[in-house]
Amino acid sequence: MEHSNIRPATDDIRALLETQQSTTAKETFRFVKAAEYYCKFIPGFSTIAQPLHKYAPTAKEQRSQKLQATLITLSYDELHVFRNVNDGI
Repeated sequence: MEHSNIRPATDDIRALLETQQSTTAKETFRFVKAAEYYCKFIPGFSTIAQPLHKYAPTAKEQRSQKLQATLITLSYDELHVFRNVNDGI
């Protein structure tokens, strides 16, 4: 913390900062959920991350404890969102 500039400690967010582009719906959803913890540091986080929420498991998948392991290719917009969230942290 420096002169009213509050940011998460680099050691605490290292794994998120080093996250590579997701290749499965499960990885994308986990990234978004992990980033949500730090949403107070990213103005407008819910709006920014909204396009990635489509990879959230459905209620049926949650009940069966299965997250989508299907391979995905992020669209240009989704990749832009992924990078913006990562940069915002």
